[in-house]
Amino acid sequence: FPDRNERYRLVLRNSVMVNEGPSTEPVDATVTMPRPAFLGMLFSGTSPASLVLRGVMKIDGKTDALRAFMGSLDTADPKPPFPIVTP
Repeated sequence: FPDRNERYRLVLRNSVMVNEGPSTEPVDATVTMPRPAFLGMLFSGTSPASLVLRGVMKIDGKTDALRAFMGSLDTADPKPPFPIVTP
């Protein structure tokens, strides 16, 4: 996230997204975008294509890797079926 001077290495393994921290291992794709855009992509349904077209997101490497990653995630439900926190 250039807006926060942060870098993360996310890996999807066994249906779980894991932050593996900095690494020198090769990656399939590097995605650069502000953190709010990433959260919007995950939770608000903003499409990666619209972010790229607007110049908000840059993809270096295999774009199919990002497509596969996003396709493996469930759509966030804005209204959970149960209360997360109760008084």
